[in-house]
Amino acid sequence: MNDTIADMLNRIYTASLAGNKNAFFPATKMTESICEVLKSEGYIDSFTKAGKAPKKNIEVEISYITKNNDDIGVEGKPKAVFGGFSRVSKLSRRVYTGVANIKFDRADRKTLVLSTPKGVLVEKDARKAGVGGEVLFEIW
Repeated sequence: MNDTIADMLNRIYTASLAGNKNAFFPATKMTESICEVLKSEGYIDSFTKAGKAPKKNIEVEISYITKNNDDIGVEGKPKAVFGGFSRVSKLSRRVYTGVANIKFDRADRKTLVLSTPKGVLVEKDARKAGVGGEVLFEIW
């Protein structure tokens, strides 16, 4: 497995489509910091690290919308907050942006996640901090 970020996002997405409450994936420093961002933005409820050094895993508890019957997804399963993702910066092509080029559009409902010198941040926090960096992925 080369792209641990895409693997992590794909495991969370497929677990949410299946209606599972938890998703498991290998732990790295980057995936742990991305989980912190996803938790602060409300896409996941919680995450925990488990295991010993060579086989550390992260267990993520996925957030679901359960306010009323309109939010029920396909086949009666609850609809996940994590609707989908798009990997922007890939192993074959890195995408960087400066603080002046970060777009923040509330109507778009997509959230950009960036790797900056101040850590992994969403676009609104990166603009507040005045830093740019590598655009990792979009999530909605």
